[in-house]
Amino acid sequence: MINAKIKKSLSFFCDQYKSKKFALMQGGQTLEVLEPMSNDKYRCAVVDPSLKCVDHGGFEGMKVEIYAEDMDMDNQV
Repeated sequence: MINAKIKKSLSFFCDQYKSKKFALMQGGQTLEVLEPMSNDKYRCAVVDPSLKCVDHGGFEGMKVEIYAEDMDMDNQV
């Protein structure tokens, strides 16, 4: 399993996978990396969203598209 976190200094809105909805991602937000996509993007699932994330459209398990440069990835078994 590959886990990732949004880089600490970042806060941005991102696209929900295959939807026109958006959610706020904040520095330190935990993600589960599901699969690589084109253009250095990854499809990820939101893990334990912050209150601000939930207030701005996010939810547990929400599938989002995140650029690799916006994440710190960590390989785990």
